Amino acid sequence: MKQLEEMDIACIEVDLNRLDDAIFAGDIISVVDPLLVHGERLAHEPERFAGYIRSRLEAAQTLSAVDYARAVQAMRCWQRELAELFGARVDLLITPTTPVATHPIAP
Repeated sequence: MKQLEEMDIACIEVDLNRLDDAIFAGDIISVVDPLLVHGERLAHEPERFAGYIRSRLEAAQTLSAVDYARAVQAMRCWQRELAELFGARVDLLITPTTPVATHPIAP
């Protein structure tokens, strides 16, 4: 950020109010959409899926249409929030790539 300020680029903090909702919605959408594509094969040939993938697809089967619709709605709200943010006052959004700092590598 300091380098940007040295280049006379204005830096401001913004609140991303719907970020947690968007992350939760993304988690739901990212398991349900693949189930739409692979659900029939999962039902008839589950052994063709690696364990982790199969468990994600099976978890998606426990979600309801209402869960998915709420996730899509939350994602649309998030997209509107970002569009408003970028349309009004922000050209670049700088965020951490991980929610916590990394652990030091052992020598």
